[in-house]
Amino acid sequence: MNIRKSLTVLILSLFLIVPFSQPVQANPYDLFGEDNCAYSCWDMMDRFWPEMFPIKREWDAKDWVKLEQQKEGEYTAGLIQLDDIKPGDFIIFPYTSNMPRGHVCFVLDIDDNNIMVLESSNYASWEFPHKLNQCRFRVYSYSLDMLNQYKVVGLTYNRA
Repeated sequence: MNIRKSLTVLILSLFLIVPFSQPVQANPYDLFGEDNCAYSCWDMMDRFWPEMFPIKREWDAKDWVKLEQQKEGEYTAGLIQLDDIKPGDFIIFPYTSNMPRGHVCFVLDIDDNNIMVLESSNYASWEFPHKLNQCRFRVYSYSLDMLNQYKVVGLTYNRA
């Protein structure tokens, strides 16, 4: 093969392969519409957890419970009850008829009977006034009673 053909094949290969590849630690979620909860929570894990646990692209928010007992470096992810939640953990809403994909939020603070979270949503609107990396989000407070009623669980990490 002559050099001109080789360069043509290389250039065409780059145009076909590079757009479909992503780095190992790239956020696996697209911004559906403008935003979504799993996208923003992946970003929070990347920023605030000591290790990035493998999140599969096809997972919905409710599927983050599959991280239980996953090991990454010196850490293990685990599900916890809401009574044990702390800032930096996540809360995971299961499937419901109103939320067929579930929901996941990043915990900012716990105050008496409330958990303050950072959250986004598919097609986030004006109710999500803040923006980070083109993802709209809001700070919101959920009561522990409501979260327990919906069978929400926490996700945390511990040193293995």
